[in-house]
Amino acid sequence: MNDTEGYDWDTFFPRCAAVVDTLFNIYPNANEQLRIFEVTLRYIDADNLLGSSALDFLQGLKVSVNLPQTLFAGGRIDGKNLGIGLSLAYQTLQPKGIFQVSYNQGHKNEQNALIWETQVLSRGADAPRQPQEIKAWLKEAHDTTHDWFFRQIDGELLEKYK
Repeated sequence: MNDTEGYDWDTFFPRCAAVVDTLFNIYPNANEQLRIFEVTLRYIDADNLLGSSALDFLQGLKVSVNLPQTLFAGGRIDGKNLGIGLSLAYQTLQPKGIFQVSYNQGHKNEQNALIWETQVLSRGADAPRQPQEIKAWLKEAHDTTHDWFFRQIDGELLEKYK
């Protein structure tokens, strides 16, 4: 399921639930034979840098990346950052699995932008297997990413996105 414009959880979730129901309804003996290894809910957000650096924008997202100036003291590397790629992963407790967040410099509407991706995934024994379990997992994964997103943009960015 992919929604790139006008995303709204209240309309997105019912479509996801319908896909889950359809899969289980058309797959013969799905409850016994369908082996779900992994479920993932992923969000990709992007914002134009508008002349600021990706590192400055990250600070607005409550993420600090600082390199000591001594690394640039040899004069071989200019200390001006040209791009960024950062990935972090954490264990989730609800739903049980992994939370991953990544930040990369890229383009949005042909302008320099920071692209950040948040995702929750559960695999193996942690992955839900039945339709109702999958739907409940989707809601918990959404709540986790939603909470993270709004904690990150709290402050100036929240005002910008209202």
